[in-house]
Amino acid sequence: MEAVGKSCRGRSRAENEDRYFISYMGPLGVFAVADGMGGHVAGGVSSSLVIKAMEKYVESFKAAPFSPEDFSQLKEMVQDLFARANRNIWNYALEYPSCQGMGTTLTMALCSNDQVVLGHVGDSRCYLVKEDDIVLLTEDHSLVNYLVRKGEITEEQALNHPQRHVLTRALGIEDSIEADIYVHQVRATEYLLLCTDGLTSLVTPEEIHRTVFEQPHMDSAVDYLVDLANDRGGYDNITLVIVKGVGTKR
Repeated sequence: MEAVGKSCRGRSRAENEDRYFISYMGPLGVFAVADGMGGHVAGGVSSSLVIKAMEKYVESFKAAPFSPEDFSQLKEMVQDLFARANRNIWNYALEYPSCQGMGTTLTMALCSNDQVVLGHVGDSRCYLVKEDDIVLLTEDHSLVNYLVRKGEITEEQALNHPQRHVLTRALGIEDSIEADIYVHQVRATEYLLLCTDGLTSLVTPEEIHRTVFEQPHMDSAVDYLVDLANDRGGYDNITLVIVKGVGTKR
């Protein structure tokens, strides 16, 4: 299993409030992206707190028994991690009033034995990139996605909607959180791509698919996608992680 990540401030933002995470627990890979919000400084604080919570959690499990084939246990691990990270952000904001209202997205993947357990809150995304297709595995927790699903606006209108950055769910906004949990199978020829909306607001899924398979290496693929988003304005922070080698079946 191999992963490459990159995070860029973009061309418009003064700070980079995105973070990403890549780690391994024996046969288990742990990958994530987080997009902080809450204004100057606080957005970066919230996403950093999530990554610190993940680092601490992964270290604790390296010394504890767990079965990489027990997906009910892996789902519980994801749910527990989201709860801990949410509580960390909530408590930090209570201690530091200047950070009240801050929050972050979190999209993470635990990968093991051809299977991926996804945890997701917010409008960052995870795609499954196949040889002949690209499939969105997560659902945006955003106002515009809610309006699209109700049929009040089209997907094209959502791209430029004035409230397209308004989230309906995020870590740290309330004292508890409900994360979406998914389990998917991944083949050896397929990739996972986790990213923040700084990429998907400017680069289409089709362009992501083409880049992953046309670039000679994952390093060059992440560089190309970040450069493409910046060439089109780079209006937001841009972060992505590409993972391959999850599956063994072709």
